[in-house]
Amino acid sequence: MTELLKQIMDEHADRLEDGGPDLGAILNDGRARARRRRAGVGAAGLVVAATAAAIVVPMLVGGAQGDRQGTEVAGSSVPAMSWAEGSTIHAAGETVDVGHEIHAYVATDRGYAVVDPDGVVWSWTSGETSRVGQVRDLWDRVLVADGDHVAWLDVSTDEPKFVVLDQGTGDRVAVAAEVPDVMKTGAARADDGNEQVAGLDDAYVEVGVAALDERLLWVSDTRGVLAVDFLDPHLAVEVFAARSEGYVVDDAESGRVLLSRSETEDASADFGDETVVSPIRLDPSAPLPVRGGDLAPGARHVMSENSASSSDDFTLVDLERDAKIEVDANSEYDFFTGFAWIDADSFVAVGMDETGNDDEEWTAELLTCVVSTATCEVWAGGPGSFDETTVGFQLPIGEHIG
Repeated sequence: MTELLKQIMDEHADRLEDGGPDLGAILNDGRARARRRRAGVGAAGLVVAATAAAIVVPMLVGGAQGDRQGTEVAGSSVPAMSWAEGSTIHAAGETVDVGHEIHAYVATDRGYAVVDPDGVVWSWTSGETSRVGQVRDLWDRVLVADGDHVAWLDVSTDEPKFVVLDQGTGDRVAVAAEVPDVMKTGAARADDGNEQVAGLDDAYVEVGVAALDERLLWVSDTRGVLAVDFLDPHLAVEVFAARSEGYVVDDAESGRVLLSRSETEDASADFGDETVVSPIRLDPSAPLPVRGGDLAPGARHVMSENSASSSDDFTLVDLERDAKIEVDANSEYDFFTGFAWIDADSFVAVGMDETGNDDEEWTAELLTCVVSTATCEVWAGGPGSFDETTVGFQLPIGEHIG
């Protein structure tokens, strides 16, 4: 790790030790950061394209490990609560029509970024929608967001680039991505977006955006896991882990990085019970009971749709105490998972129940959950009933549910 990257990650830890960001001010600004999760949301066919089975490694580089209770600010409103249907985003206190069918989306502190079914990226702020880019792979993570910024792997030209857009100023930066020829404009699409690329010994190549953590954009391409300081005038790029090491980034928050690596020789192996996984921290002898996950602001907690042993098994972990937290609502639905952090002590979740005898009729409710009390409350403005075969809603996780 270069001195530049270490300095940036250390700055995160310093801010935490000083009491952390003013999360109350962020909430009162009108929209909390709706961070997406790696594993996706899935239930009875509602599956976001899964990645390979993974070892989960919270890298505690530059992360403060002391008491962070000062960062656990609970807001009085839930601005991260939203869902989309058609071209409309339904949020707490507002309904937004972005003018284009929503295939996937994320929320920022300034508005929303949307990808339509044709892969066009649209930015919505202050009631206006503008075209800002193009993505190729519609079935994996296509957007990541943090604060005013949103990022994606742009294929508007023959040479794909990682793009970061500041929705507050309209400024954008672009960094060249090193990708297989099969991913370039005009090339035939690879197997369902999971890039089983000919010409690279059929190796699994993870290419795309992974996470935004203040000034760092975490991405993967043929070089491996990269950290891009997009506020640096020279757009400094750090190869954090070489592709040969097999790592991908699940999330990054407050100077910590959550990595995954396949434990099998075949890194493109299906996510299934036959694959043995061993989530770990820095010490392989201290396992975390999750596959993938989403770090809370302050990086004290991680939540995942999947436990270490099974999928669709919501797991919430206190990283400092190495303890699982059982949320009351988890047992009250046929399917339940958290999908966005509101602040360091609360998150947004979705709960689903079968309502018919043919396993095709479901209802979906959105909930706000508090980690410290392990309780949840239902938000009345959720999606409601839907048919499994025609899922009619999307969540702000940066990838498609369907």
